[in-house]
Amino acid sequence: MSRLPALVPPARLEETSSRSEGLWQVAWLRIGRCGRGHARGLSIAEAVVAMFILLGGFTVLFRLFHTAMHYSNIVEAQQNKVRIGLNKLEEIRAWSRSVHQPVGTVPFDAQWPYWHDQTGVDDENPEIRWKVQVLQHTLYSPCESFESIKASSERRRMTRSCKQVVVMVNNGDPEAAGIGMFAQPVVLTALIGQPSIAPIPDGSVPPLVTNMSVSVAGPSVTMKVGDPPSPSYTASLNTNSGYEILDVFFFWNTLGDAAGTIVGTGSGTSSTVKVEHKILIPDGPPIHSVPGTCRAWATCKFRGYTLAAPASGTITLQD
Repeated sequence: MSRLPALVPPARLEETSSRSEGLWQVAWLRIGRCGRGHARGLSIAEAVVAMFILLGGFTVLFRLFHTAMHYSNIVEAQQNKVRIGLNKLEEIRAWSRSVHQPVGTVPFDAQWPYWHDQTGVDDENPEIRWKVQVLQHTLYSPCESFESIKASSERRRMTRSCKQVVVMVNNGDPEAAGIGMFAQPVVLTALIGQPSIAPIPDGSVPPLVTNMSVSVAGPSVTMKVGDPPSPSYTASLNTNSGYEILDVFFFWNTLGDAAGTIVGTGSGTSSTVKVEHKILIPDGPPIHSVPGTCRAWATCKFRGYTLAAPASGTITLQD
């Protein structure tokens, strides 16, 4: 037969429960005392090390801030020089547009004495000085890459209608670099071209331009077989006021009952040519022209309009 468990009286159960609660309270009190017994502050050595770490961090931040402010001042100073140089370039460009031919009266391809090698002081920054140099500049048509593969005598160059303007700005001497980043010069360069005017057509078909024309200068000449080329004939495009429009490219031909051969005189815009008493035959030797007279004729294109010159002096070809 199995044994039934003995019944515990209620009073005994209450005594056991209260004793367990007491043991838990004692355990928690001991744990709390143990934790409070192990807590402590920083030692002097640890405090000194922490102070040095903070001091090093603040020192690095201060140096970085100081360096950033230094370079910020340098950038601001250089930007101020750039602003002064750009203002000077705009002043020179506006001056050229109003003074030089064909808008004004001063030849564009002169030496520009008003600006070349001139120095001055900025009005708002007296410590900053500027200097301007005006240099000759050559442009190629259509571009330098295409023309560089040709012989030097055949390159299409424009040497009169463009100037290279250099503006140097610095504290003190604008051409010399001083000590430190604040004394480094700023050099700005721009290309300034001759002022331009628009052709005025007369309304005819094809339209004729009324405010400019092509002219050819050259003497009348008589040439025999075996003579050297004729004197030079020079074409130019001029306004009605007599001002020349520079670096216009010309196409030449001879017109008349005889035909000479146009001979170029070098690279450039073909504004100057000579005439030979010969006719060039494709894939063959040149032959002499038949006797007669002809004239050199120059044609150009300017801003979409075709302009032709009156005939040059008479060129008489003889046997």
